Amino acid sequence: MALYDEQGFDATTVDQVARRAGISQRTFFRYFPTKEDVVLDTDAALGEDLVAALRARPRDETPWRALGHALRVRTTVWQQDPDHARLTLRLLDGSPELGAGLLRRNLACRRLLEAELEGRLARDRHPQLQASALVGAAFGCLDAAYRAWCERGGDLDRLFDVALDSLESLRSHPSS
Repeated sequence: MALYDEQGFDATTVDQVARRAGISQRTFFRYFPTKEDVVLDTDAALGEDLVAALRARPRDETPWRALGHALRVRTTVWQQDPDHARLTLRLLDGSPELGAGLLRRNLACRRLLEAELEGRLARDRHPQLQASALVGAAFGCLDAAYRAWCERGGDLDRLFDVALDSLESLRSHPSS
């Protein structure tokens, strides 16, 4: 990660990373399928963890609130190592390749959450569309809170609440 930070992700080769770590390229690829996996090394079960957290929410809770609580699985991970979270954001902002990798990973998580949320919305007219819109908006709130936290500090969970509440309040108090 330090090498990526020094040189930029796109300018750093796997050979350089392996050398810095004192391992061969072959050993590197035993641990990481791609060089982006070093930065985006999220738990492979993250999507399942998010779905489990959503399933654990009370059925009488609004889908929006349930989703917000479920996404705290992610805020918990970031808060365990704030320096790593901030470095990851710097690297993401500096590399289209990493940004694309994150989008792919998030899309997989989003699809799992959408399918689960759709079950809560089954009585509605367009449950698939609503689930997709809610999950997309919640991920947008999570991203906004993460960026604000990385740039200015504060309480990540509180920032996430503010982002979620801002969208929820728009529905009941539209501007004129």
